[in-house]
Amino acid sequence: MLFRSLGTARYTWTEGGNWSQIGLGAKWTFSFSDLRKASAAKAAARAAELGLRWQEQQAGREVDEARRAVATADARLAAAREAVAASESVRSLRTARHREGLLPLVEVLDAESGLSGARALLLASLFESRLSRAALALALGQPIEGVKE
Repeated sequence: MLFRSLGTARYTWTEGGNWSQIGLGAKWTFSFSDLRKASAAKAAARAAELGLRWQEQQAGREVDEARRAVATADARLAAAREAVAASESVRSLRTARHREGLLPLVEVLDAESGLSGARALLLASLFESRLSRAALALALGQPIEGVKE
């Protein structure tokens, strides 16, 4: 607070006196409750900062994990495609040998069973691949295939 005052006290134009006054004042109210409030506010801000940092780190780990899952799913999908191709080749060879009378029907059925298993593995691998890609899109905050907003 700053104040200034000027004045004059004259009885006549030639008699009397002048005065001036300048003052500076400050008022500060201090209480322990204010100190506690300030300390609590600082602690809350620090907790919020640490929480944000933890969430950013967690999001980074989720993205990394989702990327590894996509790479794993792609490798399994490639292996499943190879397994289907190999099973189809085995089935065609055994079918041809059975027609020539060189193999019993059980061998052909066994090849069919192996092909069915390889196809089931391929479908599971396709599902896993799509699921891992959706998890990656979710971790990156991107739209997910087939999901309307």
